[in-house]
Amino acid sequence: MLLTNDGKLADSLLNPETHVEKEYIITTYNEITDNFIEKMKGEIYLDNSLLKKVAVEIIDKYHFSIVLTEGKYHQIKQMFDADGYLVQAIHSVAYEGYTKYEYNAVEYYGEPFD
Repeated sequence: MLLTNDGKLADSLLNPETHVEKEYIITTYNEITDNFIEKMKGEIYLDNSLLKKVAVEIIDKYHFSIVLTEGKYHQIKQMFDADGYLVQAIHSVAYEGYTKYEYNAVEYYGEPFD
């Protein structure tokens, strides 16, 4: 966790226009397919606007990581809802390089449906 009373720093990290990289581990109720991952890496439209490309990596059949550089409201859930996937949990693991650590999603977060 990063705490600051520096307004400029907070704005540079939180403002969606600054394109700060944010990495999340996503747990889904649906089994993740290669086809779904390819769709996530392609062009995605939300609210009639094209999103910036995202980096996506499968961890196992219910967990994957995604790196965003935009901060649209409920962006991850909307991306999944559009393709029929249900998000069980979203865990922030890195923010512009801060708080990044090695992880094993199943060991850390448990199997889906726990």
